[in-house]
Amino acid sequence: MHYACANGTDIEVVKILLDAYPDSKLTTDKRGRTPLHFALGNVENPPTPKLVKLLAGGESTKWPDENEMLPIHYACAYGATVEVLMVLIHAWEESMAKTDSKGRTPLHFAMG
Repeated sequence: MHYACANGTDIEVVKILLDAYPDSKLTTDKRGRTPLHFALGNVENPPTPKLVKLLAGGESTKWPDENEMLPIHYACAYGATVEVLMVLIHAWEESMAKTDSKGRTPLHFAMG
């Protein structure tokens, strides 16, 4: 799932993977990143709102990486569209005020 999200795989493939292994939304790599982190960090194939909504269910929007960065930090750092940001905010509104390990909020990344 991480590889699929990092490389802009078609949403239908992601759906098939999720159907086969629903818990893959919360699996992490050695740096604590979920597939949602990978999708939001993909600047060559930016995620669509539909893909983000598919991956943002459950606790995945609340999952920090090794630097305490949430998916919304990645979205702001890598230039996600307003529509993608709205999906993330709707999934967990409190994420807008959460800080990473250096005290930065998503707004800090958006302004950077």
